[in-house]
Amino acid sequence: MWNDTRQLNLLANALYSLLALALFAAAGYWLVEQPKFTLRVIKVSGELEHINMPTVRAALMGQVRGNFFTVNLETVRAAAESMPWVRQASVQRVWPNQLAITLQEYQALGLWGSDQLVSEAGELFTANPAEAGEGLPLLNGPAGS
Repeated sequence: MWNDTRQLNLLANALYSLLALALFAAAGYWLVEQPKFTLRVIKVSGELEHINMPTVRAALMGQVRGNFFTVNLETVRAAAESMPWVRQASVQRVWPNQLAITLQEYQALGLWGSDQLVSEAGELFTANPAEAGEGLPLLNGPAGS
């Protein structure tokens, strides 16, 4: 092998490629870990009638981990959708250090039993019925309907 120029060139090219790959990986890791990509702002938007910022902060506390590149958007979305009154949430990265969360609330159409509400889309959801306002019709039906 040491006398074969072709094999030595192949070995040298392989080692150069491996070195270049390692340098790119190290540069990428260094870039991702820069403090300027630490999430500094979380913007919450949407037509919010029943959701307030302390509730949002409490729901997202501990769920927003990482920086702009490493934050798990699915985890943040699931945490936002676990709040009462939240029908749907979308989460997006905003360059270079922000998250934008858009919340859509349920619109209560009536009370289902004693502890659930029915949305305009016919979906059952759990929230404080007192927050829904007065005058909602009381609906009942067989379990699972």
